[in-house]
Amino acid sequence: WPAGEPTAAERPTPSLPRVGVACILLWLGIALICWPSDVAAAATGPLRFATEDGRRIGDRQVVNVRAGTALSKGSGPGGYVAPPLSLPPARSGAGSQALRQAPSRHISRAAFDRAAFDLRLSGPLPSVRDQGRYGTCWAFAALASLESCAGDVAHLDLSENNLVNRAGFRLRFGQGGNSRMATACLARWDGPVLEGDDRYARPGASPDGLPARLRLREVLFLPPRRGAADNAAIKWAVLTHGAVDCSMYWDEYCYRPGRASYYYDGVGLNHDVTCVGWDDRYPASSFVERPPGDGAFLVRNSWGRRFGDGGYFWVSYHDTAFAGDAAVFAEAERPGRYSAVYGHDDLGWIDSAGFDDAPGCAWFAARHVAGASGALAAVSFYTPVAGARYEVYAGPSLEHLSASPLAEGSIELPGFHTVDLRERPAVQSGRPFVVAVMLRTPGFLRPVAVERSWPGYAAAATSPGQSYVSADGRHWVDVGRERPAADVCLKAYTVNVQPPATPPTVVVDSLRIAGGRGARIAFHVAHAAPRTTARVTLRLVTPTGRTVRRATLRAVPTGARRTWRPAGRLPAGRYRVIVRAVDAQGDRQLGAVRTTVRVTPRAR
Repeated sequence: WPAGEPTAAERPTPSLPRVGVACILLWLGIALICWPSDVAAAATGPLRFATEDGRRIGDRQVVNVRAGTALSKGSGPGGYVAPPLSLPPARSGAGSQALRQAPSRHISRAAFDRAAFDLRLSGPLPSVRDQGRYGTCWAFAALASLESCAGDVAHLDLSENNLVNRAGFRLRFGQGGNSRMATACLARWDGPVLEGDDRYARPGASPDGLPARLRLREVLFLPPRRGAADNAAIKWAVLTHGAVDCSMYWDEYCYRPGRASYYYDGVGLNHDVTCVGWDDRYPASSFVERPPGDGAFLVRNSWGRRFGDGGYFWVSYHDTAFAGDAAVFAEAERPGRYSAVYGHDDLGWIDSAGFDDAPGCAWFAARHVAGASGALAAVSFYTPVAGARYEVYAGPSLEHLSASPLAEGSIELPGFHTVDLRERPAVQSGRPFVVAVMLRTPGFLRPVAVERSWPGYAAAATSPGQSYVSADGRHWVDVGRERPAADVCLKAYTVNVQPPATPPTVVVDSLRIAGGRGARIAFHVAHAAPRTTARVTLRLVTPTGRTVRRATLRAVPTGARRTWRPAGRLPAGRYRVIVRAVDAQGDRQLGAVRTTVRVTPRAR
């Protein structure tokens, strides 16, 4: 970390009268004697969770489907289980405006106004899969989105079996899940792996050590739809990124097999699918029960190709449950950008935390010990609302964070995000380092995503001294002490840094040439590493650049004195002696040693 850089604790504060300063210091001295070490909690008020504020998705009567339970006669299993915390609805006007201004990698903004779109026609989609009798639709939907969005990186068939087995939650194979569970698993670099390495379905049987084929960088959580006309988010995500993981409620009596169409006007969520298109003119007359208007989403299921139209079907815009929980696995890349990931939040975003006296703004930090020397290159974290603003800091401790942010900006949509740092501070093997984020979340009281234990859903493994939250970036609450079984969701990524080159240097100790006779050149190799050897090349060159004598001495030890005697007599004239060394690691001497000598005729 830069020496002499002012710390967060050294930031200027308003001046006070001397008497006031003395009183404050006296009060603080008494407080430090009487209060426990985690007094910071009292300075910022108690840390609170959003689920304690009544913002649970369960308040919307979400239905959980368990393994092997048919949704209704003749249909396949579901498998969607709601996360404990719902995504807050988008602020008025924030959703559509942000989406239309967001850049698209594949299409022009004019495409947002098209009446119909089918992702299958813009490029091949992975084949439709079959979840069989297990409640694993969530894994099929998540990986279908990832495979679609990462299609320009690698055309892969990813293993749902591996994702379900290694998710790490308290739900057993086939008991269900959701996109946040998939995000948490992939964000900690636990997969994805190829289907050929871990085939479906083998409950509980996924081997360790399989190579991950992608590294997850970003997942966008789309706000819940607020009506039949609120489709901009899903359309934007399909056009910009690819297939969208969407929850729904499946009831066989709402499905019309002959038209492969579906319309449900109740509440609840029990199944996960992927949206791959839409048609604003899809007729309302095509459904079992006529919805109030035309329009439908094109949806891919995970019940095999015999279901619907080759595995696809249409869901009415007026369906009241569709996309109640929606996500697009927007960005992934092949491994290699980073060398290591550090995180305490293996189970990802389960709840949100904050302080009553600092609504919509909080700091959160994670302390790690470097497993290898390198440089801090990026961080990842979750944002709960559109338009969140962030600043990233780092340092060897909470008391010595960088005075200025290493990265800053705003993020248009909620989700999991990876942010690269514009400056890369060094980390040393075996030494602690801290990353911290200041996050502002307009309209959302609890900004900080946290992993925590939840009955029947998650059992978080946490410890004091690794996660911290603050209202002001100065007074920190140790989450592990204040609220056991909880950690902030904040990961750090490092890169290996090549050690600086230490090239050898040849020192010419003496140079003697007898008149009309041969030469004798004594030298030794100097090197920062005392036990290194080097290959030394020596040349005698005429003023015109012609080499008249050359020699290469291999494995010359550092400090050892060597002598070169060029063969034969040398004609009278001027010569340059050029000497260069290369050590065993391939580091070359920065500049050759050049010494000019004059050979005179032999005296008679």
